[in-house]
Amino acid sequence: MFIPRASRLRSLRSPLYWIALLVGGTVLLCYSQIITSFHTAPTPAIVENALVKIPSLSPASLLSPPRPQQQQPSQKVHFLIAITKPSPKFCRTLSTILLHEGYEPVLLNYGRHSELKHVNKVRKLQGTYEYLLRNTTASRLLDSPEYTPPSKNSHPADDDIVIMIDGLDVWIQAALPSLLAKFRAQPYRIVFGADKKCWPNPPRSPECTNVPQSTLPADIFGKKTDTGHLEGKVNVNFQYNRPRWVNSGTIIGYATDLAILYRDVMAYVTPRAKQLKSDQFVVAQFFTRGIYNITLDYTGTMFQTMAFSHADVEFTKPLKVVRNKLTGETPSFVHFNGWKPPFETWWNKTWWGRKSRAEWLEILRTKTVRVDVDGRELGWDEICSGENDFLAPRK
Repeated sequence: MFIPRASRLRSLRSPLYWIALLVGGTVLLCYSQIITSFHTAPTPAIVENALVKIPSLSPASLLSPPRPQQQQPSQKVHFLIAITKPSPKFCRTLSTILLHEGYEPVLLNYGRHSELKHVNKVRKLQGTYEYLLRNTTASRLLDSPEYTPPSKNSHPADDDIVIMIDGLDVWIQAALPSLLAKFRAQPYRIVFGADKKCWPNPPRSPECTNVPQSTLPADIFGKKTDTGHLEGKVNVNFQYNRPRWVNSGTIIGYATDLAILYRDVMAYVTPRAKQLKSDQFVVAQFFTRGIYNITLDYTGTMFQTMAFSHADVEFTKPLKVVRNKLTGETPSFVHFNGWKPPFETWWNKTWWGRKSRAEWLEILRTKTVRVDVDGRELGWDEICSGENDFLAPRK
């Protein structure tokens, strides 16, 4: 039926018209939301699994790491080196640290050397724990009445990041931002280097037998994969093992989590101090418990552990740094545990090993290193003036 224009306008101005329009729109909106949620909302079981499942540190997940999170203004990075006195090996390690961008090393227990080996080992653990409580966000978080241990899926936005290395056998071959990007690209809160041999724990101990399997392919060395026996003849086929055991010579993690770990380690070590074999012996026990959200760098993405792994790596061209041939990863740190000669003999294969003495000193003498026990800032010559013959490349 045709309605004159004036009549149509009067009907639009009717209150009943607007009420009907509002009710109809509300019904359509609710229906749309119901249909959308029906198609997109996960089931409760999926949500629960998503909260508790932690993905592995696999080659695929780290090969192309996502863009790193912007560092929070209050978040600090601490780089700790456990060393009691200078030596040529330590100065070699220190030179590679000072050569690369971003690292501000702190020496733990420097000047506190003891002739009793167990004392030095306990001091390494104790010095680490005390530093975390004094100098990082761990102190504020642990002392907060509202503080609870972090969940596996989140961490305080401003929690400091702490890096720790052995002082006598590590090369640094990448700048700090590169290492941090790799760490932030994976989900775990603490990462240790990974070894091919369980040491120094007894072969049949849980620390050797009850550990997660490596994320590397089960046939990465063909039929010989994982044929290195924990017992029997020394060093038989360990080179064919996939790395899966803790190495405490290279560590990175959030300060709060590390403080919780080292608090519990110290509680265990204190009454057993004279029997302490090494910090690795104890840390392996806590890794086995599976409650600290720790993983190992099975792929050599951040830390390449070299014991029984010399055949697994090569020097890249033209960068002349160590690369893992099996995983394609170029590690930030190379840890020459085990057989030591390559720590020195491979030096001249690197891009920095060909620098002249004058070039080295021009860089090193502009940097300082902080001593934790007294806060002193020491220059290169104060630490390594008599320990730096390696700076002149061999003819």
